[in-house]
Order: sequence, then C-alpha cells, then structure tokens
Amino acid sequence: MNYHSMCGQEDQETGTKTYESWGTLANFLTRFKAFDMQVKQEIPFQAVIEDDVKLKPGFGQFLRETVKKHYGFASNASDLVILGHFGEGYLTSLAAARKIVQTLNAEGIIGCPDQQLNYMMNDQIQRKTFLADSTPWTVVERPGAQIAKTAKLTAQEKRTLQNLRSSDAKERSVALSSIDLFGREELATERVEGTSRPAYFQHWMQSAEYETMVKADMLKTARQGAASRAASANTEAAHEVDEEAAPSRR
Repeated sequence: MNYHSMCGQEDQETGTKTYESWGTLANFLTRFKAFDMQVKQEIPFQAVIEDDVKLKPGFGQFLRETVKKHYGFASNASDLVILGHFGEGYLTSLAAARKIVQTLNAEGIIGCPDQQLNYMMNDQIQRKTFLADSTPWTVVERPGAQIAKTAKLTAQEKRTLQNLRSSDAKERSVALSSIDLFGREELATERVEGTSRPAYFQHWMQSAEYETMVKADMLKTARQGAASRAASANTEAAHEVDEEAAPSRR
C-alpha cells in the first residue's frame, strides 16, 4: 500500500502535517490488517473496535441486529457500517472488507484512518451507514490521546515512506537503505509530494456533514469536561467544609 500523506495543517518548513505521526500510521495499518485478515480468512462479518471504548450491556445483540438490518439484503447492503465518530469501530461484511482492502491498496494512505474510511473513497465505497450516535458503548478516552504521544514523522521519514513503493528502482533502493538510519535532521533534497490525490480528497473536510459532526462532538466533549470540573469542585468544597467542621465536632 502506497503512502502519500495524512491529515492536518501542513508545516511549511518540514512538509509534514499535524497528525502525521508514527502512531497515526500504526493505527491506519492496524485497521487495514484487520480488514485484510477478514478477507484472507473469509470471515462473514467482523467488528473492529478500538480499546478506548467501554461496551454496554446488549452490545452483542446490537451487532446482530445491525448485521440483519444493513447486510441482510444484497440490493441495499452497506459497504461500511461506521460505529463511532472518530473511527472507534467498524462493522463489515466479507464483501465490504474486500472492497475496502481493494480500494486502500489502489489509493494508498491519503488521509488519517477515520477520515479516509468515513468521509473519503466515496466513489468506491458509496453505501456508508453512520451509527455513531446509537452504538451502545462509552468512549473512555479522548480520541487520539495515545496517538498524540507518539513521534511525528520528519521530512526524511515521510520521503522514505513515499519512496518505499516508488516505481523508480533507485528511489526505492535509497528508501530501503535509509530505514535504519532515521534521524531528526532534514533532508537537503526536495520534498516528495507523492501522486496526485482524488478530487474528493480536496473537499471532504468542507462537507456540511463533517462540520456538523465535529461541532457536535466538540460540544459534547466540552459539556462533559465542564460537568467533570463542576463535580470535582463540589467534591473539594465538601471536603473543605468537613475540614472546617472537624474542630467543632471534637
């Protein structure tokens, strides 16, 4: 699978983007390997779930009902059932997994994993079902919290990844020979941008659906944070009252 770039604002000096890190790349490849495993082992249905969610009672039944509803009839079967806003989980049939693997192999990595699966590749994966607001689980960790702790790609590392599948034998040889020599110094050579991206890549972030989803999630996160801070403040206040009342009780 070719590497082109991931998502975020591009740094003009290094040419890398905000979320272009080893953690994001590992996350992407893990999902791809899961879909690829489903294809190779011919698993009829598969749920890929991240470890930052806590499943609620009835989750298994929810999946069974979702399979019947969205994969029960070939004429209106989904290509991808999206269980979370930020890629926390996906449900795929074998046919859907084959289409996803084929598309990712053809297009390569052109965005962050959740964005590429959820909002890109729309020409190939057209029937997407979003169930993020009804999936019975609780997100216990902020999306991307662990990924944010990993090192970002340098310009050298990005170029090396892009050249690994280059059609130019010389570039590919140079990339392979430099894998064990990753440093934090920038290459003096010109940055490689990779192949041209599909047109919808340029516009997916401007979609009203994406904007609405992000705003709703940010608002939800802000409310949860405010509620947590308020609960903490109330606990501290109660503790102070107890401390002040302690001498009189003695």
